[in-house]
Amino acid sequence: MSRSITKKIDDGILDFNFENSQGKIFASFRMNPSDAGLAARCSTAAAKIEQMRQEAPEGAGDLEKYDGKIRELIDELLGYPASETLFIAPMTPTTILPSGEMFAVYVMDAILDAVKPELEKRQKKMQAAVEKYTKKYESV
Repeated sequence: MSRSITKKIDDGILDFNFENSQGKIFASFRMNPSDAGLAARCSTAAAKIEQMRQEAPEGAGDLEKYDGKIRELIDELLGYPASETLFIAPMTPTTILPSGEMFAVYVMDAILDAVKPELEKRQKKMQAAVEKYTKKYESV
């Protein structure tokens, strides 16, 4: 009989839930803020969404044609089909919130807010580790 070894690790996965004013969760997704390529993908996706927003005519109805493109961008950004649990009618990517912001932009801001401190924290740890190992060789 084979042995099985199980190791538990803190994977750092964050669960994002979006609640409405009645306290009901209407959308969710999961993300690993320490994913090495996430910051670059965030920047690219945010720029593409902003470009789509600027290209769209003034009428909110015209934004609907960007729905599929935004879903694809979010899926690429997070590395799995997150749009399936995130953009469920009546909250589509192009839904305009009372603030005037598209829901997809609100989601991108939430992602960026989570990624930035995590990257800063890991950069500090990495810098400390580099300094620890390079200090040995300073006197050589």
